[in-house]
Amino acid sequence: IALAALAMGISAWGIFAADLPLFVRYGLCLSVSAIGGVIPAVIFITAPSFAPTPAHVGTIGGMIVQGLSIGQLAGPPTLAFLVHQAGSWAIAPYFISALAAICLGLAFALKTQERLR
Repeated sequence: IALAALAMGISAWGIFAADLPLFVRYGLCLSVSAIGGVIPAVIFITAPSFAPTPAHVGTIGGMIVQGLSIGQLAGPPTLAFLVHQAGSWAIAPYFISALAAICLGLAFALKTQERLR
């Protein structure tokens, strides 16, 4: 999770860099899409190990789906609002990097919880 978040945060700077060639920026977009799919997959795979009992696995899975859905629903309009307020796409890598930093922090918190088990 941490590596995927870090790669996505760094890639955002290249995607929105006007001085990079289009094929490089497009390649970064493809890599972000591929890498971004790793995070939910890893979360779903590890969820059962954090459930207090096997009966709670479904509840945890539902909470994960809710969190993913909230992000997919709120993320794009929030970015659109920030871009509109800033008047350019220059704000986008800051927003994406901030979200990646939050994900990175949560990944380390999850690792700490994993060690405590």
